[in-house]
Amino acid sequence: MSNITAIVPRGEGSGFALAGVRIREAVNIEDAGSILTAEIADSSNGIVLIDEAYTAELSSKLRKQMDESTIPLVVSIPVITKWEYVHDRTEIVENLIHRAIGYRIKLSGD
Repeated sequence: MSNITAIVPRGEGSGFALAGVRIREAVNIEDAGSILTAEIADSSNGIVLIDEAYTAELSSKLRKQMDESTIPLVVSIPVITKWEYVHDRTEIVENLIHRAIGYRIKLSGD
């Protein structure tokens, strides 16, 4: 059975843990980069989730490694640190689908 691992800022992993996701907390971008490198090399991982704020700051070499990795699949996700209305839920899902498959799909609200 493959693990799902999330690399998130310290203190932001509770929701993932409640869903059964293994948490790796990073204190800064350097820490996130070294954790990501280790998690890509870990053969027990099937999916590695990483906060998109970290992804934006990674070295181009590590981003390329992340993009080319298929097992584990590395997915950059937004980690919400404030609970306030920022975007429409449909817009968030549409953006995630667009990043995942490369096509923009319009979801209906019905």
